[in-house]
Amino acid sequence: TFLLARSPKVSAENSSQEIKIPRPNKRGSWILFSDGKGVGQALADSLKNLGENCFLVTPGEKFDAKKNGQIQMRQDSLEDVGDLIDLVRKQGPALRGIVHLWNMDLPRTADLSLSSLEEMENRGNMSVIYLVNELSHTKWSKPPRLFIVTQGAQPVLPDEKNIAVAQNAVWGIGRVVQSEHSNFKCKIIDLDPESDSANALFHELWQDDPEEEIALRPSGRFVYRLHRPEAKEILVDGFVRGKNKEVPSFVMDIGTPGILENFKLRSLKRSQPGSGEVEIRVCSAGLNFRDVMIGMGLLPGELEGVQNTWETLGLECSGVVSAVGDGVQDFQVGDEVAALSGGGCFGSYVLAPAFATAHKPKQIGFDDAATIPVTFLTAWYMLHSAGHLKKGERVLIHAASGGVGMAAVQIAQLAGAEVFATAGSDEKRGFLRDLGVKHIFDSRSLAFAEQIMEQTKGEGVDLILNSLAGKFIFKSIEILKPLGRFLEIGKRDIYENNKMGLRPFLKGISFITMVDIRQGFLSLGDEFRAIFTEIMRHMEEGNLHPLHNRVF
Repeated sequence: TFLLARSPKVSAENSSQEIKIPRPNKRGSWILFSDGKGVGQALADSLKNLGENCFLVTPGEKFDAKKNGQIQMRQDSLEDVGDLIDLVRKQGPALRGIVHLWNMDLPRTADLSLSSLEEMENRGNMSVIYLVNELSHTKWSKPPRLFIVTQGAQPVLPDEKNIAVAQNAVWGIGRVVQSEHSNFKCKIIDLDPESDSANALFHELWQDDPEEEIALRPSGRFVYRLHRPEAKEILVDGFVRGKNKEVPSFVMDIGTPGILENFKLRSLKRSQPGSGEVEIRVCSAGLNFRDVMIGMGLLPGELEGVQNTWETLGLECSGVVSAVGDGVQDFQVGDEVAALSGGGCFGSYVLAPAFATAHKPKQIGFDDAATIPVTFLTAWYMLHSAGHLKKGERVLIHAASGGVGMAAVQIAQLAGAEVFATAGSDEKRGFLRDLGVKHIFDSRSLAFAEQIMEQTKGEGVDLILNSLAGKFIFKSIEILKPLGRFLEIGKRDIYENNKMGLRPFLKGISFITMVDIRQGFLSLGDEFRAIFTEIMRHMEEGNLHPLHNRVF
């Protein structure tokens, strides 16, 4: 299935029905990081009329709390944020919501300077980051809801030209909060740059719907929506998997990497499969982080040994065999398969080596099957073929909530290993617990090393499957047992040619890399065939399961 995405277009949601403000059964508290334009004060007045308790916070030289709920604090102080949260929780009632309005006071685009940009970082961005940091480390019976407010930061209507650039960065921060701290139900709201929007903002605080990004304008309430391209631009809907025998041959190409909006579909002449190859009519293609790196221009084509970027986009797919090359005996036209290709899976047809192709179990759909090749082949090869994982050994899997990480967890559990894992958020760590992982740590803190040594009584682990960078590599190597195996699948430090000392190798440890699975399957050939067949056998028997996925 293919989605051609352009930049989001904004459409108006019907807001003619008046939002009824519910009078809460219990009184609640609100923290308002108040602006200098009066919106915060007007919001506080409306909330107080509803019986709520409000704390108005403004930037100051030190933390100073007045009896009337007026609070000053340093805008770049994590300590002051902690004092603020403690004060509100002690005074009560329970904290219901937090509205951050400080971005509204940032300089207009025409007035930006180097010094004002530094102010922007502290007041508009760091204050939100410190706030979320403190909130995430506080235990809540019911977490407060977070509202991040800007003014004129989003181009909604055609006549809106003077966008508040300084306020845009906090939208990116807000999206990270929505993804990694969903318990705070963060909503990002952009107010009209010209009119008084305090009343509309007050009503938005009580809006109970799934929208996370809203722009409030006098003409309505706007939300982001993706629209299909017009048929005259591109027509892919005629591609119905499993039915049409002849499908127009096309491939997704980014042209100039660096801007994701440059993605487009272009026609491509089909090539006959060579000796030992199969042609596959693609039904679903897996999207990997590597594809994003290529699209953003972070993985240059010369490092991949190709001339055209599209040649490396899309390494895995599922589909139906449409042609076979000489010497291919295990597949015939019409077989449903999953495959690992050298690239080009973001297209209607792709060529793949027969040894990197496997029959799809009947009970597994095309979408699920497309999650298998890259992740499970990488994890299986690194843990078993390279790492020689044995039953009862301890294995640390970094970033275990990612694609390869989740596959590695299943494979290690199947092998009878004791799994230690890291992940970057409470939500991701909770997900790993649901997978049966007992030893889980924070992938954003180096404290994992000391904690693992404590849990293993100073012994450490036998294997480490690593995708983290920098100091995490050195800290991880410290907790390897003598003759331990460090299995590196990350790219950053290798592409940057970063250095590491040889002293850790006094323990007889091994450092094994597999930066690019393309290199692996092209070099290993029949060994990859055996691994892929074994993985699919376990899939069919229910010992392994495809990854959770989202279909676009």
